[in-house]
Parts: sequence; C-alpha cells; structure tokens
Amino acid sequence: MRKILLILGTIILLNGCAPTTGIFASNDENSVEVNVTLIDRGKSPMDPKVFSVAERWCGQYNKKPKFVKKTINGFLYACN
Repeated sequence: MRKILLILGTIILLNGCAPTTGIFASNDENSVEVNVTLIDRGKSPMDPKVFSVAERWCGQYNKKPKFVKKTINGFLYACN
C-alpha cells in the first residue's frame, strides 16, 4: 500500500510539466501567477517555457510581464 501511495504521490507532483496560470490566484490585467511543478521550480523565472505563459497572459491586455517574486506555487509577474 505504501508503494502505491508513493507512486501516486510522485505522479501527482510531477504531472503536467508545463507551467500554467494560477487557478486560485487573483490573475487580472495587472498581475499573473505562473504555477510550476517541481521539475520547473528549479528553473529561472525568465526561462522561456515559464516566461511565455506570463507573456501570453499579459499580452491579452497589450502589456509586458515583469518578474516580481517567487511564490509557493511558482512565480509572480506584474503586467506593465
């Protein structure tokens, strides 16, 4: 049973390597939180894979993302 839980836990933590915008974050035209997995957490906030998610979000409002800080879920960007 422990092995099954360990395998399921690992799959859940590593599932979906692509960064996404935060579901519960207050994403609006002024900021966006990009959620990352454990694999992407070690990357720079300016990594093209991670930064492109912020660019797409801020691009909806004709703005450019600027890195603000690292959060529990990933990276926070301000849309300027």
